[in-house]
Amino acid sequence: MTERVNRVALVLEPEYGERLIGLAAVHHVWVVNTPTNRAAASEYWSRNPGHRVEAGITTFKYAEEASRLENYLSILDTLDLHHGEYSSNQPYSELEVIGLPLTKKAKLAARDLGFVRFEQTAEGFRAVR
Repeated sequence: MTERVNRVALVLEPEYGERLIGLAAVHHVWVVNTPTNRAAASEYWSRNPGHRVEAGITTFKYAEEASRLENYLSILDTLDLHHGEYSSNQPYSELEVIGLPLTKKAKLAARDLGFVRFEQTAEGFRAVR
């Protein structure tokens, strides 16, 4: 029996907007709370009123003056707390990061959470446990 991949997406792109809706249909998405992203999230929530841990959208406050890397580093532990082994029957095994390239610091922070494989993607990177 093949184990289902539980992927969480972390979107650091402030203008990701409507693309969130398709992404949230298949993965849970954490996204920076900008006006553009909040509007798309609100649309998704109105169409999908039930909350599910494996799909949906969570917006989070971010520091506008901080870099995307700094915002990634500041939210990573919270995201892990909500989707990790202590909060879910099937903890997430993949993290899709959108809006941030794979840097040494980004990789080290994910390694601290147990991620061991990394690949660059067109929009950022993917980390796998």
